[in-house]
Amino acid sequence: MLDKVQTDLQWLTVKKLSETPTDERYSRVGMIVYATNASVVYPLGSINNDDIDGIMGLPFYNDQGTDLGAAILLAIDQFNDETMHRVDARPVIVVLATAYNRFGNYKDPVQIATAFKENGGILILYEPNDFVTPELGKIASPGYMCANTQDPDGSCVNNGLCNANCFCPVNYLPYGLDANNGVPTRGCYYNALTSNAFDPAWNRCKQPNYGYLAVVQDQNKQDFLNNMIPDNNFWIGLKFVRGYFIWSDPNSTVLDNSAALWSPGEPNLSNPNNQCVYTLVGSHKWAMADCRSDLNSICEAPPCDSVHYCDASLA
Repeated sequence: MLDKVQTDLQWLTVKKLSETPTDERYSRVGMIVYATNASVVYPLGSINNDDIDGIMGLPFYNDQGTDLGAAILLAIDQFNDETMHRVDARPVIVVLATAYNRFGNYKDPVQIATAFKENGGILILYEPNDFVTPELGKIASPGYMCANTQDPDGSCVNNGLCNANCFCPVNYLPYGLDANNGVPTRGCYYNALTSNAFDPAWNRCKQPNYGYLAVVQDQNKQDFLNNMIPDNNFWIGLKFVRGYFIWSDPNSTVLDNSAALWSPGEPNLSNPNNQCVYTLVGSHKWAMADCRSDLNSICEAPPCDSVHYCDASLA
């Protein structure tokens, strides 16, 4: 089991608490072993990649009991300690287990794991045998259960760690969640809560999380946005520039006219001041307005992940 841990962690940049990396894209790791009792072998943030590679063995307890619940609670305690865990990083527990025998008066690990997951944590389960014990299967987050027969190239835990670190910042709503693991595949969205002219609204989206005014690809997404602001017209990230309708995304994508959701009579370009596009409340269709008009807006941003780091100020 130790070699599996060491191999998987080769793909992460692991730093100690005592180290001060200039790049925030790193992980803090700890290790806990459990049998009849559970104990912290390496506290969260006490080891780096070199330390992990140098571990020759972990304590082995040839007990009949498996107090998995106590082990998960110990991990949660580490995450709750702000001197160890960054508040802006998602807590992830990886359980490597070959069996589960609930001998003794232990707390139910399923209830403990469920509470951890409901609070935003991800629990990855790796079972090196050919099947997953039913009790262990209840522990894992949806889409994060790995059995040996389902993992021929050994990438399941690595993929799980990557997916677990792809999520929306606080107060942003995800769109297009992956059915297997809950990864936001089509971005994160935030109701700016104040009304502005088009350009100030766009600038406000850029400041937190490198966002932009929402881009609309189809009616389903438009309906999703309208549910966020059901009672007011609001800007979308579409502007008429030098003869083209251009989206506000980083690629300045040109509007695909076949996907346009114009209200009848739009786009009306007869007024040269009407260069910006907003959504009409009720109809969920688009109209043009003077860019200086004062309207609500929705910001779109990429999810936080190993490439796009979200700092604590976004919470």
